[in-house]
Amino acid sequence: MSSGNEDDLTFLHGFEEIWTFIVVWTVTVVAIVYFALGTQIFAAKVGIWPFCPCDCKGLLIPWAALVLGIIMGFIHGAPISAIIAAIYTSIPYDIGSDIATGIGIAQAIVILYMHIGRAKFVHFYTFTGFDAPSITSAKSSWNKEVSDRIDTKMAR
Repeated sequence: MSSGNEDDLTFLHGFEEIWTFIVVWTVTVVAIVYFALGTQIFAAKVGIWPFCPCDCKGLLIPWAALVLGIIMGFIHGAPISAIIAAIYTSIPYDIGSDIATGIGIAQAIVILYMHIGRAKFVHFYTFTGFDAPSITSAKSSWNKEVSDRIDTKMAR
């Protein structure tokens, strides 16, 4: 167990170190999850190319997903990591490697949520015409009230 002394901690100094550390963690986490999803797709779609005597082309799915994860993690992670690194270097504060690891993993979770979860937030139900099960009756009665008011004003 560590006693928690400052000497035991690794600090990152400068923009390049902070940016690189956060980007590497973000890209690694996103790539691992994409590789796992590619492996799951390969396992679920065995025999996707029926004209190939072996399933050698199907083995490319996890590796293609890994490359896609690396690209997506870098495209979305690099600019935000640059902003975070610029903030930490603009103030006289050296960020610890544990904090940078947490920031990189949290950033990867947000990227994965937006990509894999397709970002279906609460507002998805209000703007797409789909009613969430809990607000269906309240919304439909409110819509009827509003449409009745509009009809009355238009009739005048």
